[in-house]
Amino acid sequence: MANRLKDALDRCPAITARVIGSSKKRKSFIRKVTATRNYEMHLDPDGRAAAAVSARLVTLTFQLRVLVEMTLLLEIGFTCDEIAAIFDRESSRLSRVDHFRELR
Repeated sequence: MANRLKDALDRCPAITARVIGSSKKRKSFIRKVTATRNYEMHLDPDGRAAAAVSARLVTLTFQLRVLVEMTLLLEIGFTCDEIAAIFDRESSRLSRVDHFRELR
């Protein structure tokens, strides 16, 4: 699984850097996703310590969602630059939503 995840991250390095961060964070991301998947799929109590929980699990979920969307867009023919532009537009939309939530 780690190799497939690495391959997916390598497809658009600029987007990956925005979503995941530095190469050190990227390695940590791959380890955490792999450990979490293995723990959740096999329910091995020994793997619980390495698995993401709570806020970290939510963060991983959102990061993976962006990577899945990126991969799907690549598969239907978008370039990495076009995908980055789409994500930039989405980011500004999300920022506006957050702003309005804070006003309540």
